[in-house]
Amino acid sequence: MDSEKLTNILEMHRLWLEFGGQIGKKAILSKVDLQDADLGGADLYGVDFTGADLSRAIIKWTNLQNAILEMANLEGAHLEGVNLEDAVLSNSNLKNTNFWYANLKGANFHKTNLQQASIQFADLQGANFAKANLANVNFLETDLKNVNFRSANLYKANLKDTNLTCANLENSNLQKANFCMTNFGNTEAQEAILRGVAIDIKTMSRLPKNILKKYKRTFFIVS
Repeated sequence: MDSEKLTNILEMHRLWLEFGGQIGKKAILSKVDLQDADLGGADLYGVDFTGADLSRAIIKWTNLQNAILEMANLEGAHLEGVNLEDAVLSNSNLKNTNFWYANLKGANFHKTNLQQASIQFADLQGANFAKANLANVNFLETDLKNVNFRSANLYKANLKDTNLTCANLENSNLQKANFCMTNFGNTEAQEAILRGVAIDIKTMSRLPKNILKKYKRTFFIVS
């Protein structure tokens, strides 16, 4: 899509939001080519991006609350500080994206590919990552309270100094993940695979006994 047309669509959406739908028009950008587009700082509340190509797009500090990004391609996109609260991103491609300081509370990442994404210092409380591919994702110092990781692939994920209180890790693959200084309070981890994880003594003491019995001998203990 050319920049002039995109600018007009975004301006109409801004008016639609500002005047409660009395003037302007809600943006629908499904299946649109927005590669390398600059959407930084825009208010895109509720916009439909289903199937759109947003690869390498600049979406820093943008409001995408309640937006629909199902089956969208955001590989390599810059999403620092983005607000994706309650957004739908299921079955989308978010490989190599940067989510530093993002608000991802309640977002739906079901079956999403997030390989090698950086989600540091972000708020993901209540987000859904069921069956998502999170291999090599960096979650350093991220709030993961009540997050659903059921059946997700977290191979070699960095979960150092994260809050996993009441998170669901059932049937997830956590092989070789980093759990140093992680808060495991009331975390569900039935049938989770924790073979070869890096972990400190204090964090290890909070793991369920069945997990310790099965995998403790494979742990890499960090002092």
